[in-house]
Amino acid sequence: MTDYIRQAQAFLRTAEAAFEASDYGPCYENARTAAELAAKHLLAKKGVPPKAHNVAEALTEAGHWPTGEPFKRLSKFLGDHTRGIYGFHEPITGKEAQRGLQLAKQVIEKAQSLT
Repeated sequence: MTDYIRQAQAFLRTAEAAFEASDYGPCYENARTAAELAAKHLLAKKGVPPKAHNVAEALTEAGHWPTGEPFKRLSKFLGDHTRGIYGFHEPITGKEAQRGLQLAKQVIEKAQSLT
């Protein structure tokens, strides 16, 4: 396992704990970070150096993530890298946090399948 995967799993555990405590902002941000790190692991496997927070497009181009709606959801999630921290005017809902957890788990599972 690479450091990306270990770190992704740690952020996912933190996100899950935050969700259980109904701390949806921290849950969302930690889940987003977990997904980003797992995505960067996938890109590193293809020899594509990750250079941004939102690596959804590079991930899709490398053939590791589907196009269409799944791409849009992941891109929006990864591109939302400050909402969990600074989104005070529009707090993260439990439903959004749960969707973030699901996306993070999907990306981590995909990354682990290639490890």
